[in-house]
Amino acid sequence: WILPLPRTWLRILYFSTMAALRQLAFKGRVPQKAFSSLAEEFASTPAAVGSYVAGFGGVETSTLSNGMKVVSKENGSASAAVGVSIGAGSRFASAGEALLLKHMAFKGTTARSDIRLARDIEAAGLTVSSSCGRDAVLLGASGPSPALAEGLEIVAESLLTPKLVGWHVDEVKKESVAVDLAAALKDPQVLLVEKLHEAAYGAGTPMGRALYAAPAAEAAGLAAYLAGLSSPANMTLVGAGLSHAELIAAAESLFPLSGAGGAVVVPASPFVGGSAELVADSPLTHVAIGLAGASSGSPDYYTALVLKQLLAAPGAASFCVGYSDSGLVGLYGAAAPAAAGALAESMVAALKASYTDAQVAAAKLAVKTQLAVSAEDSAALLGELAGSAASAAGVDKVTAAAVKAFAAKAAKSSPALATVGPAAAVPSYSALSRMF
Repeated sequence: WILPLPRTWLRILYFSTMAALRQLAFKGRVPQKAFSSLAEEFASTPAAVGSYVAGFGGVETSTLSNGMKVVSKENGSASAAVGVSIGAGSRFASAGEALLLKHMAFKGTTARSDIRLARDIEAAGLTVSSSCGRDAVLLGASGPSPALAEGLEIVAESLLTPKLVGWHVDEVKKESVAVDLAAALKDPQVLLVEKLHEAAYGAGTPMGRALYAAPAAEAAGLAAYLAGLSSPANMTLVGAGLSHAELIAAAESLFPLSGAGGAVVVPASPFVGGSAELVADSPLTHVAIGLAGASSGSPDYYTALVLKQLLAAPGAASFCVGYSDSGLVGLYGAAAPAAAGALAESMVAALKASYTDAQVAAAKLAVKTQLAVSAEDSAALLGELAGSAASAAGVDKVTAAAVKAFAAKAAKSSPALATVGPAAAVPSYSALSRMF
């Protein structure tokens, strides 16, 4: 019955059908959520703080001959998850490439169109996700264990051979990127995270630049950005709920010697301390005070996790985030504008507090409990394995003396003060610095 239709109606029918099919490409993907926690590097993975489960093996790590790192954890879960983390976060990006790369994930490759890719993901019973942070971009797939071989193949294909054409990149920027930015920039916690990094590392520096900014990169620029960072030595294959041997075999098959250019130079961006504010018409004033923490790969990261558990102030929550070469630890919260000064002062008092051996022991137990609970979800564990996979053994090695020394050293660093909203009652940066 289509044949008698005029050509104009045929074109309308064709394009409306294609639009509907493109909507199917989103099926099976984890909805993107705002980067609303100061403890999260990857915005779209479920919240998690570690990778320990009593009764199962620890985290296994290997480095392949091509430099690729493989990290796994068997957690006894009925489902499993795999992913690849690539050092291509916002600290490497000067034109918003990291955020754009996140949104171009699973939208077609040189071997499969976006529609076919969506159908293959659905047929395999997989859920895919993409996240970006300041250090890295993470592409992942989760689902029944038997489907994870195909899941990893899809992840590898999406990372190594994405189809990046001008019209499609422009479409994604106007649609999913724009939606993500609109939601993020309405969230005061997202804005507070941005301002805290600006204060801690300096405006315009690799770590201080905004993660949520409209990408200026075009298709060619994004392709060049990805090609320049796609060395196996700059990638980490992570798996939760799968054997380490399986992951190594998959890595050797899917990532033979692609982009074998050695390690990528990470742009230096040390913690400097300072202040940053966003004056906005808001019923609340959001405040964050951060001190120099520990990098995710250092022994002090465990000490910082315990310190985070100890930090407490009325109306505030503690945070600890570790990056490849630095970290932040501190407190954030919100109060009525007139009470924002008192909130900031209570945060400073908490950051200067001393702790007894019994308090440290209780905090260590609380951290290990959180690690055990968070590791039960393979998808949540994936993000931790890709970033800073903490272990109970590492927490056990933390001593009360180490926590006290770390806290005292952190308190002597120049603080980072960030505010969003009316800040007239918040102490000036110089006044707050003197409180330490």
